[in-house]
Amino acid sequence: MASATWDREGWPRATVTLDGGSFECVVDGIEGLAAQRTTSADERVRGILSLDPPTVRSRVVDDLIDLAVEAVDVAVVSTLGDNGTPGDNVMVRYKAAVAVRGALDLLEVDVP
Repeated sequence: MASATWDREGWPRATVTLDGGSFECVVDGIEGLAAQRTTSADERVRGILSLDPPTVRSRVVDDLIDLAVEAVDVAVVSTLGDNGTPGDNVMVRYKAAVAVRGALDLLEVDVP
């Protein structure tokens, strides 16, 4: 089992753990994020384990990044009660993706 955390000021913190060919990622450190619901059955089947903090699992790197971004996005909507502004949404998604990619890079995982 190997684990790495990407942590930069002003960005979400992402911790990726590789265990037996499966990746798990926790994205936290997003100021004010407090999801007001739990994951749905469909989200859990797809690999979104938690919204508070956003936690996902996948065997495929691309899917891990996509699921982490989606989990953060869903947690933001759950916290705010609406979708926010398009500009805010793009920034949150971008920062979450960069953080997950950073943690994968620290684990020396090839990211397409």
